Amino acid sequence: MIGIGNRPPEEELFDKKPIEPIANYPNGKGDPQMIMNGIDQNTKAQKINRLVLSRTAIVELLRVESPSKIWVRLTNHIADDTLTFKEPFDLKPKESFKIGEYAIAPYQARTFRRCLIEDIRRDNNNETIVDILFIDDALKYTVKPECLCEMDEHYMFFPWQAIQISLFQLFPRDFNLKGVQPRQKWSKETCDNLREVLEQFEFLRVEAVLSSVVFNDYSRATPCHIFGIENYMELETGSDILDLLLSTGNLPITRIPLYDAAKHQFFAVERSPSDEEQILTIHRGIPEEWKMTKKPVLLGKEATLSSDIQDWDPELCQIPAFTEDDLKSFADENNDILFSVEGICTKSPSRWYARPILKTCDEEEAEDGDENEIEDDPVKWMINGNEELLSAAEQLDTYYSVSENRKPLTHEEIKNLLAKSKDVFAVCAVNEDKSAYTGEWQRVQILKCETFAEVLFLDSGGCDMVLTSSLYRIHEQHCRYLPKCLQLSIHGLASGINSSRNGIFKSSECEMFRSALKVDVPLVINLEDIQLAKSQMDVEKSGIFNKNVFFVRDMRSYDEDESFMDYLKSRGLVEDEKAPVEWL
Repeated sequence: MIGIGNRPPEEELFDKKPIEPIANYPNGKGDPQMIMNGIDQNTKAQKINRLVLSRTAIVELLRVESPSKIWVRLTNHIADDTLTFKEPFDLKPKESFKIGEYAIAPYQARTFRRCLIEDIRRDNNNETIVDILFIDDALKYTVKPECLCEMDEHYMFFPWQAIQISLFQLFPRDFNLKGVQPRQKWSKETCDNLREVLEQFEFLRVEAVLSSVVFNDYSRATPCHIFGIENYMELETGSDILDLLLSTGNLPITRIPLYDAAKHQFFAVERSPSDEEQILTIHRGIPEEWKMTKKPVLLGKEATLSSDIQDWDPELCQIPAFTEDDLKSFADENNDILFSVEGICTKSPSRWYARPILKTCDEEEAEDGDENEIEDDPVKWMINGNEELLSAAEQLDTYYSVSENRKPLTHEEIKNLLAKSKDVFAVCAVNEDKSAYTGEWQRVQILKCETFAEVLFLDSGGCDMVLTSSLYRIHEQHCRYLPKCLQLSIHGLASGINSSRNGIFKSSECEMFRSALKVDVPLVINLEDIQLAKSQMDVEKSGIFNKNVFFVRDMRSYDEDESFMDYLKSRGLVEDEKAPVEWL
């Protein structure tokens, strides 16, 4: 949170009473702290951040309230799939209501979406009614409280899909920036004309205007220049909405040239008396015979385990660890093992990941000749290894994409098992970037669990912090095969400026290592030059803190004869036979 240019007083930078604060600002002293999404463990307050435009974007129009408040949505939004809830889905009626809380409510027949509770009041019959705003669609309704359901915290980590913007440089007529005038409002005629102008276009191009002040309020609309686009052939041009509105007739509006969004002002709308809102049928309660997902049987201390429960018991569902004996099955006649490096997961010489692969030949080639004579084709070997990984990922996706096969693994269960020094394995729903290559559902080992869980991806490599709500019990059938990816650490080399042998390297050394480690050619490691960490103390000394780490003291690229270790030493790393631990 900073001011750009001439820094204004702190009370301007951070509103005294923001309607929807972005950050906590501690009494004018210290740094502001971002308010995180989800449920605050201390206050139980709910928070869902909004998308804030900072540049040009192509959007679709959702709703027009006034020139000061226009609701739009990015064309690549996720409201229609990820944030739409259809049966079978577990609905839990909301028992208590507070203004500012979130819920899910009927959006269409037998379809629910996320909403914000804006007001709670009484109707003409003295019955409680609730005003809600669908935060992904910008639609407002008055509903009966009986139709509102609890929102799982998992869905609080997706920002509002509806974005609030304001038409820049437009003011009510006779408004004077320097003078003092009565509180002015937008006329109903102005709002209606703006709505008619905007609805002519299939898409809008909005250009966010830069501000010299960063305001601590999500509810403040982003001032924008707005252009109407009739089709994708004119994305770079479009019709200036402000010019069109000013040319529509004698509206009580005026243009005031401004260049700083900090000076933009917002105005309310003239309201006319209206009748009591009509409550739609779908907003009177939960649909009859709504289909729920099948509930998993949770294990109690005195429970007698049936075979079905045992198949999902995290204490019993253990994925075997990769051992040195398992590596021997990948070795050739020279005891060399090929590895396919997971470059995107590589962090440093003490923390990188690779998958052992086999020198394979096609079945057709084997039928035509001696199957022991394998064609020297490292690219094909890497492709075959990758196809094996994708085949396993497809099986996981097929199984866990069925809602009945997803059994929650609670935060408390994870912490209790880790406190007992138990290994905890699960399946994790991963983000789009990772799932595009190795599947949406992946096997993980849970290493730590606080507010978030730190997990190790057993088949695709790498560690990450994830929501505990994205973790589910793993079925016994998916624990029968070894992890496909190993955690590796360089042995015998230390940082050029680090003599403590603790596996820590300079950022420049890490970048050099990542650049030199090839991902398109197999890595060759001899069995004598790779060994599993002998103890947990060895793992901790390596600077990795994950279990089942393999140390590597020599290796080379398949297309080169030079030792990769010699290359690293020529680039500044220091030879140290005891770094990070003794080689046994």
